[in-house]
Amino acid sequence: MGISVEAPNSELRNSLNISVEGGVVVNDVASNSTAAGAGVQRGDLIVSLNGIEINALADYDSAIESANLAVGVRMRVFRNGVTRFVFMKSTS
Repeated sequence: MGISVEAPNSELRNSLNISVEGGVVVNDVASNSTAAGAGVQRGDLIVSLNGIEINALADYDSAIESANLAVGVRMRVFRNGVTRFVFMKSTS
């Protein structure tokens, strides 16, 4: 998929102006990755993945294990005060 994430602490939440609870923050997006092509950005807060609510890093890890990029992955992300949906699908 081409991203790395971290659990946001209060300092990170404040610096990114995140007002929602839970989620994991994207701290890196690989260039030319599926995520980059889908528009995922550094600082996005992932709050659900394929309908699974992400409240902690363990939730994200579990959701990623069951995700299938060949079929497609739908993420709900919080960015700049707005909730967005991102759909990723592998083209290879």
